[in-house]
Amino acid sequence: MILIIGYGNPLRTDDAVGQTIASALEGWREDLHILTVYQLTPELVDPISQSDFAVFIDARAGETPGAVIVEPVEAQADADISVGAFTHHVSPPALLGAARTLYGNAPAGVLISVGAASFEYGSTLSPQLQAMLPAIMEQVRAIIETSQPSP
Repeated sequence: MILIIGYGNPLRTDDAVGQTIASALEGWREDLHILTVYQLTPELVDPISQSDFAVFIDARAGETPGAVIVEPVEAQADADISVGAFTHHVSPPALLGAARTLYGNAPAGVLISVGAASFEYGSTLSPQLQAMLPAIMEQVRAIIETSQPSP
């Protein structure tokens, strides 16, 4: 099973691109399990441990709007997913590491980041990213197809 985790704040325009893309992938393939969340949290370790391949999708500041950046995600050996007083956010490598430590399975993973044009308050993507969304979706599907490990 391929686990797609789209994350970001849907009330901050392009920060919602991870959730938007993940939701749009629903039904694309039978072997997908889609999760949309505001941020990465320790609760994601269990579903990650049950997957064969984990795909994290998020917005990225400081990149050309609409640019798609792909980074492999390796399990962090000394994963610390302890929660501080003011944050509940952990990184993809820490989640994979915790899956290995707690459940004995750290799937292969990839982080797909999309350059954002705006993080202003708003409940829709910026017009710039909205116009690019079909091309971005095509790139994301191709990345998933070519990045997943062979069975």
